[in-house]
Amino acid sequence: MTIRIEKKVQDGVHIFEISGTLTDEADLVRHVRKALDGEVVGLVVDLHEVDMITSSGLADLVQIKARCNSLNLPMLLARPTAFVVGVLETTKLGGFFDVHEKLDAAIAAVKAG
Repeated sequence: MTIRIEKKVQDGVHIFEISGTLTDEADLVRHVRKALDGEVVGLVVDLHEVDMITSSGLADLVQIKARCNSLNLPMLLARPTAFVVGVLETTKLGGFFDVHEKLDAAIAAVKAG
């Protein structure tokens, strides 16, 4: 499946909606770096259309989370598919990321700080 990244901004929250297989080829880190150059309250990565995530895609998410942590910005995952949840649990990264089942809840959590 083709990788697609769509970015929206809602009240300073940058929302990256990803579909397809999340790999380093998605260049998500570059997209996020551009967002962090501007005025940003926090990030939400919406994973509801991700059918698979590779180790390099997972590494990109970890890198983005670490960068956001260093800037004191929240970075949350929203609506992960069952496959993504399984990968997070298997790799013990479920606790590293703040995961929300609903996009609105993730956006509200970012705004709340």
